[in-house]
Formats: sequence, C-alpha cells, structure tokens
Amino acid sequence: SNFAEVKPEFSEQKEQQQNNAKETVKSNLGVPSRKKKSSASKNENKILSKKAQKIARQRTANGTINGNLQTGIALPEDQKIQIQSVKRGSKQLTIIRGFTCPMDERKEILKGLKKKVGGGGTMVEGIIEIQGSHSEVVMKNLLEEGFVQVKIIK
Repeated sequence: SNFAEVKPEFSEQKEQQQNNAKETVKSNLGVPSRKKKSSASKNENKILSKKAQKIARQRTANGTINGNLQTGIALPEDQKIQIQSVKRGSKQLTIIRGFTCPMDERKEILKGLKKKVGGGGTMVEGIIEIQGSHSEVVMKNLLEEGFVQVKIIK
C-alpha cells in the first residue's frame, strides 16, 4: 500500500519538472539576426600592430603613395616608378611602387619580374613585392619594358 502512495507523488514531480523545462526553453526561430557591420568600416577602425604599421609604411612610402591608384590609359613613360630594397626580419625584399596602370597589367609585370629574378613575389594593394634584393635587375627589366621614370630609393 505504501508503494501506491509514493508512485502518484513521483509522477506529479516528473510532470512538474517537464512543464518547467518547457517554459525555460525559448526558440530563436523567426527572430532576425543582428546585422553585421560592413568590412570597409571594420578595416578603417582596426588598430594595427607595430609590425603591421611598419609594413604599411614601407609599402606606401610613409603614406605618400597610393598603390590602388589606377588610370584608364597609363603609358609606361608617364609612370614614376620607385624601387626600394628593404629588410623584413632577416629577409630582403624589393618593393616596386608608383604604378598607375590597371591591376591586370601590374599582375603581368609581376609575373615577368618573378621569372627574371627566379624568385617569389606578390602584389599587395597595387604594390609589387619581390622576395630578395633585386633592385638592379628589376630596374633593367622595367626600362626594357618602356618605363622611363624608374629610380632606386635607398
């Protein structure tokens, strides 16, 4: 007879726990998610590390050159190209900036320079970076391609 009395109490407790669990669970279905901020504003407000700031200064010549500048028809004679050999850690790097031609043409120039020097390289924000110290070889090659205003910066 004691078992019969305990069973109803147990089942009432179980029902009460289930009801409480149903009340606490809330669904986010149908609720619109928060809008993400645009990536452009994110990059402008981003604080760079000291190393990243130094690299950015190297690329833009302390902010004097905009590597993303493109003109419709840019003749090689009109472009003032600067070549600079810099160190990043223990590595040498040749930075070529001042191009105003479209990005596709810059990629072709980069491809040719990488073949000439036999090394790697990349284009970041319109500025060509070639691994190794190849200032003279790059200058000679650019002069052959018709770029007249080329100078090596120390």
